[in-house]
This record gives sequence, structure tokens and C-alpha cells, in this order.
Amino acid sequence: MAVKDIEKPSMTCPRGLLIGTRPGFCNAQAFYPPATATDNCAVNSLQAVNGPANGSFVSPGDYTVTFLARDTSNNVQTCPVFFTVYDAQPPTIQCPSNMDVDTLPGLCTTTIVYPLPTALDQCGPPTITRVSGPASNTVLGVGLHRVEYSARDSGSNFATCSFTITVRDPLAPRITCPSDITADNDPGVCSAIVDFGSPSADNNCNIAFQQIAGPVSGSTLDLDTSTTIEYRGTDPFGLSSTCSFSVAVNPDAELPSIVCPANIDVDADEGGCTAIVTFDHAMASDNCEGVNVAQTAGPNSGSAFPQGPTTVSFKA
Repeated sequence: MAVKDIEKPSMTCPRGLLIGTRPGFCNAQAFYPPATATDNCAVNSLQAVNGPANGSFVSPGDYTVTFLARDTSNNVQTCPVFFTVYDAQPPTIQCPSNMDVDTLPGLCTTTIVYPLPTALDQCGPPTITRVSGPASNTVLGVGLHRVEYSARDSGSNFATCSFTITVRDPLAPRITCPSDITADNDPGVCSAIVDFGSPSADNNCNIAFQQIAGPVSGSTLDLDTSTTIEYRGTDPFGLSSTCSFSVAVNPDAELPSIVCPANIDVDADEGGCTAIVTFDHAMASDNCEGVNVAQTAGPNSGSAFPQGPTTVSFKA
């Protein structure tokens, strides 16, 4: 009687092995642990029958190595070893140098043109994408602009770089002040409230205006005076220029008001042809202090007035 072994070997194969590429190369040396086998009798042989040889150089991708175990009774069993080679190196990307660009003459903008970044990767040309900031051949205003690019390779590794574009206004701003102002006093007062506008600039380069001399708009000014208003305009790069205008307030042009006493009718004094008449002084007011009232015609109060009408006049 013969006893025959019909039981296959038992095998264990590693799974899920990850191997990164070598620095500077788009391959990896694939070292993977071999399968193991046991048998109820004895294992006669264990070998890889397909797939990359252990220690060989392979490109990124998924690989299967099939191992076969054979026992002394010629029973066989197979199992696969799975491993993945992945691109472990990010690409390199080089952006242009930082740029300083002047605005175009008479404008507060310029069109910027810059070379695109360059990128390299050991596994082929990466994809270059602008992440933020203005594209080349874009019109930009004065100020600092940051541009960022990224490079992504076939293994989804990425790298970024950035640079700045500074748009400068090389000329001092040309500013224009309001025209000279002449004002009369406000009705009923001995002064004038004078309002005036702000200066203007011949461009839109974010000019900051500062009044450096004279009263501010809306101030109350005395009559018969003249003052100079001066402004300074400064751009974001510290370049500045000034302008000025005058504000003159005329002398008092408002007439005073005067009120005379009412007309007086009196009888002649007994036994005479005149009458002693007294009356109040005329009253006057004015928008400015210091109004004076003077009698300009007729007898003074308390004088003997002749028979008939007599006119008494006052002047303020």
C-alpha cells in the first residue's frame, strides 16, 4: 500500500508594499520580501515565476510578482506579491525675478509682460499653473502685486514659486488747486464762512492730499482780509508737489439800519412864534460793531424851532 501526499503547500505573500523613486530618477530599485511557504511534508521549491525580479529597476506603477511553491509530492500553490512604485520627488519650478516697472507717461498704469516660470521633473514635463496674481500682458495700477505659480507632475507631486511686480509712478504728481476766491460778508454778520473744494490730480495714482497752510474749508473769516491756502499732494512712493490759492473777504458792504423818531407836531410857545422841542436821538444797528449816528440837518433837540415844518436828519 502506498501513501500519497495530496495536500498543497500553504503560502503567505506580502501585500500593499510602496516603493518611492530614487532622487533624480524616474525609477526605483524594487526590493520586496519574497513569499513564504510551508507544507505538511516538505517544500521542494519556492520561486517567482513572473513579474519584476527582486532588485530590478522599475518605473512608477503597480506591479504583481507571482510566486510558486512546490512540495516533494509535486503539489503546487501560487500567490501574488503586490507592490507599487510611486514618484516620490516633487518637480522643481523657477519663477522670474521680482520686477520693478514704471507707469506709462501720463498714466497711473502700465502693461506688464513677464516670462513664464520653468519647471522640471524626473518623470516628464510637469503641468505649470498660475495660482494667484495677474497674468502676463495685464494692465496693472501702482502698487505691489504678487504672482504665484505651481508645477504638478504625473505623480501629483507639486511645488510652488512666487515673485512680485512693483508698479511705480516715477514722476511727482501734478495737482491743481481751486481758483482764487473773493467773498462778501454773510448777511447780518461781520464775517464770512468760506467753503472751498479740494485739489485735483492729473492722474489716479492714489494721491494723498494734505492742507499745509491756511484755514480749513468752512472756517469763519474776518472782513477785509486775505489769506493763502496751500495743499501738498503725495503719491504712494513719497513724491509730492504743492499748489495754493487765495481767499479774500471784502470789506463790510452791508449798510447799517437807522430808525428816526416819529414826526413831531407841537404848538408855538405862548406869546411867541417858536417852540422849544426835544426829541430822541436816532437809533442805528449794523452787522459789525462800532456804528456811529450823527445829526446832519436841523436844530438839535431842546432848540427853539420856528413856526412851520423843520426837517431833522441823521446819518449812521
